[in-house]
Formats: sequence, C-alpha cells, structure tokens
Amino acid sequence: MDAHDIATELRARFRGQPFSQIRFWGFSTVPPNDQGWVLVSTHAEEDRLELAFVHHSGAGRPSIITVTEPSGLRIGARGVAIDAATRLHLNDSEAWREGDGFVIRTARGEGRWPLPEGPALSLGRPPEAP
Repeated sequence: MDAHDIATELRARFRGQPFSQIRFWGFSTVPPNDQGWVLVSTHAEEDRLELAFVHHSGAGRPSIITVTEPSGLRIGARGVAIDAATRLHLNDSEAWREGDGFVIRTARGEGRWPLPEGPALSLGRPPEAP
C-alpha cells in the first residue's frame, strides 16, 4: 500500500472521524488527550502523504501531517496507524528514521530513540471511560 492507496482509504473510511492523540513512533507530538481533531482531507504526491485536520470545534486553520514513504495502514475502533515511514512532520515537530532508531525534534529539543515495534504514525482515540 503506497501513499496514494493510503490517502484514498483514509479519505473513504476516516475523514470526518475524531481523534485526540498524534504519535510519531509512539512519541506524543501534542499533549495526549489535550485536544480533539478531525481529519478533513488527504493528499498524496509521489511518495508523500499529507493529512489535513482541524480542531474538533472547527475553529482555526487546518494543520498538516506529512508522512514520507508511508506503508501499511490499519483503521480500527481506536484510530488509525501507518506502519512505516521514513519521515514525519507536523508544525514544529519532525521525526525521521536513522539506522535502527529514529530522531525526533520538537520545540522542546531533540532526541534519538530505538525504533519501537509499533507504528510510525498513530492517530488515536482515548480509551472509553468505564
């Protein structure tokens, strides 16, 4: 599944759906569950996927998550996961694969981490309250 296939599938099955967590290789790029967003559009250009989303209130301008060389897609009750990528970008947060790990750079600094078994990008929903 390439960037075009992923864009098409997300547009058909996840557009308009809410999510509250954005993670690059498990690392929260925004405070978890602090806000809610809705996917409003997808676009693919060669090996790059762009996901545009807005605040769940509809206020403000869309933000864009850019995924370079995405592959593998899972859509479930808990959200969306893209299994692999070489680079991820959102506002002032960027992460990329390097060797057997990844580097993440945010406004708070930069760090290198081992590559986890989980997905490159996840857009998740918080667990339901019991």
